[in-house]
Amino acid sequence: MVEDEPLVALLLEMMLEDADLTARVVTTPYEALDLLMSGEVVNVLVTDINLETDMDGLQLARVARTERPDLKVLYVSGDSGHRWEAEGVPGSRLLPKPFSRDQFHDAVRLTLAV
Repeated sequence: MVEDEPLVALLLEMMLEDADLTARVVTTPYEALDLLMSGEVVNVLVTDINLETDMDGLQLARVARTERPDLKVLYVSGDSGHRWEAEGVPGSRLLPKPFSRDQFHDAVRLTLAV
């Protein structure tokens, strides 16, 4: 999971663990790419669209998919969701912020099930 706001990242990590899912939280897209290239098992990339770097979540997912074409992607966004339809990777999902714990769990499980 890539979330550049530390408190939001902590909350989302706790939500995933509440659903008995193992989460690795990173704060930059570059950390996410390093993790994906490390060979560690990653079943789904959950990323905010707006990241405070020169690479946003949409770009991150495109780069990640070149290395891992089967990677499942769930975007979360409070104000950039409109970009997802045109710029999101095929087969991805979008969960608009704000969302509840149950909505987040459902979105992650639906993304994993595809």
